[in-house]
Amino acid sequence: MNALQSIVAVVGTLLGVGMGGLLQMRVARESRRQAWRQQAVDAISRLTGAIEAHRVAMWHRENDRIQGAAGQHDVASTRSAISAPLTSVRIYLPQLYHLAEAAAQATYALRHAENINQLADLREAAIHALERMLERANTLLGPSR
Repeated sequence: MNALQSIVAVVGTLLGVGMGGLLQMRVARESRRQAWRQQAVDAISRLTGAIEAHRVAMWHRENDRIQGAAGQHDVASTRSAISAPLTSVRIYLPQLYHLAEAAAQATYALRHAENINQLADLREAAIHALERMLERANTLLGPSR
């Protein structure tokens, strides 16, 4: 009976070690998945902020231009602030990139307004493009994902 108890103890130990290893692998995988998700959410958040800042700067600049006013608006820095988070979205969420690029392009299009009504329409189109991107991002990364 002593040998049987030893065998049972060894098998139990091996099973415990094996289960512990599997559990540890699962926890590590979940941790990596959560870190990736957080990076993707951060990229989307940075991109959204950059696009919104550029849209506001473009609105003011183009509004002043259309009205013949001379304003100082730093749209070059707000536009360049879009590049890095747009690249991050392309890396972390390639399936979202086309909507992210469309949101950026819709914002850039404010530059081509010929009058205040067209500027307002282009602004609304840019807002809706960004909303479409965020809706898709929520589908991809929402709380249940």
